Amino acid sequence: HSARVALLMWHLWPDVPANALVAALAHDLPEKATGDMSGETKRENPDMSARLNSIEIDWLTKNRIPYSGLCWTQRIKLCDKLDAILWAWSVDPSLMRRHDWQKQIDRVLELAYGLGVGEKVEEMIG
Repeated sequence: HSARVALLMWHLWPDVPANALVAALAHDLPEKATGDMSGETKRENPDMSARLNSIEIDWLTKNRIPYSGLCWTQRIKLCDKLDAILWAWSVDPSLMRRHDWQKQIDRVLELAYGLGVGEKVEEMIG
């Protein structure tokens, strides 16, 4: 999954710096300390989300793994969510008709357009 996220970064932003690709490859490693919390749970609990983010940054720092600034963090987030959509679609295309996946697609497209790659992402998820 992390390699696909890095490849999506490179596809959407061909000039992506190496440290952002490393951050993409390592983006899920702090879950060793926090567990894998769903995006919906994080959105519903912003205080908990902020605390988890702090723990993740501390873990990355302690383990000398680079993490990037907000610009690339948002791009990694987009590619992470986009990879989930592409994976689910490849496993069972009917999932894309579910309300929760439709909401996820809408959020991904909103983020993609905000980051200037909306048309590319729309081409990918049609």
